[in-house]
Amino acid sequence: MSFMGIENRNRLIGWIGKTYPALFILFAFSVPFIKFTAVGSMVLLLAFFPLQILLGGRLHRVNRWYALSVLQYLFIIALSLTYTYNMDFGSRAIRFCSIALVSVILVEKLPSRDMPRRILHAYIAGGTLLSLIIIYEGIVKHIVRPSYIWMGVHAGNLILLSLLTIVSLLLGKGSLRRKIIFAAIMVAQLYAFYLNGTRGAWIAFAVILACIPFLVLEIRTVWKVTYIVVLLLAIILVTRGTYFQTKLHEAVTDVSQYEEGISETSLGGRFEMWKASGRMFLEHPLVGVGSGDWVDEFQKTARQSKASAFLMQFNQPHSIYLEAVSTRWRMGMASLLLFICYPAVYVWRRKGRDTAVFRSVVLFTTLAMLIAGATDTLTNVRFVFMAYCILIGVGMSAFAGPDVGERTVRDV
Repeated sequence: MSFMGIENRNRLIGWIGKTYPALFILFAFSVPFIKFTAVGSMVLLLAFFPLQILLGGRLHRVNRWYALSVLQYLFIIALSLTYTYNMDFGSRAIRFCSIALVSVILVEKLPSRDMPRRILHAYIAGGTLLSLIIIYEGIVKHIVRPSYIWMGVHAGNLILLSLLTIVSLLLGKGSLRRKIIFAAIMVAQLYAFYLNGTRGAWIAFAVILACIPFLVLEIRTVWKVTYIVVLLLAIILVTRGTYFQTKLHEAVTDVSQYEEGISETSLGGRFEMWKASGRMFLEHPLVGVGSGDWVDEFQKTARQSKASAFLMQFNQPHSIYLEAVSTRWRMGMASLLLFICYPAVYVWRRKGRDTAVFRSVVLFTTLAMLIAGATDTLTNVRFVFMAYCILIGVGMSAFAGPDVGERTVRDV
């Protein structure tokens, strides 16, 4: 950058650094319910970060192994494009996986321990507004499975991640008044979560709640048993509700109809997609079909089905695992698991009172992706993946190096 003086370059680097906090908060707040703002904020972050480095800014806090886990995930997907024929979907895969870079930027650029909490609060605020809209749609407008501007599964998982963030804050240190506020917000979000009816997200939330005593609470065995018993009683009470029974009956009916050859249902469609993905895995045993060719390969199978009109609408296999093995085979699965699991492995032994909330956020968010991702390709659901990367990045930032606030503008 010889055309720029050192003083001007440092001034620009410093100005970019000052925009990060506002962009982070705006991004986290808007992801659950304002698409345009969320995308715009993310684009600016993805543009400013490399620009700052090109101008001479230094990296101080990036966890190198975590950054490598993200980069290898992007590299394997990019590599699969070398044998992809449909580059329209191939470029889409690159756009989606590049969202993962947001978490690396958060780890490097969060300026203090206070800012990560503010970003968590911003995401909860956005999730609360989404929940209130869903409650309005369900109660006032009588919409079955309300979801605002999203598909049902997308809204359900956005609320799931918000609920897990609230749980993390409730389990951490904080004033009683603040915890009462979070508890009240959680009640509203739980009701919206229930009305939304995303079964995969329901299961993920129940499993994670059951894991809490073993992941983050240091309590005696008798209290762990008591917690599980109380949780089971609460689950039984919820499952007796009319709406839950309706969703359960719907799932049982879907399975029964699929056995009779009818696949034009939620589960029936998934069974067909999973079966087709397994066939791709077996027919392309070396490298998979390529990240851009899953749709074309699936439609070859769908055209032979009696439910072809229904099945042709789907563009992903509804499973992060089957998406990985069918498009990138074994290296795809290994890459995916390394990308998702590394943050949880990293924070597992790093227990501390000051970082307890962020450790919980990382562990719970990782479990949510692993469990809910079994029945939905959440890495390909753009705004859910944004929320996932925000929470992982914020959580990992608490375990990074020196406080950014202690640097000079030249070092930023």
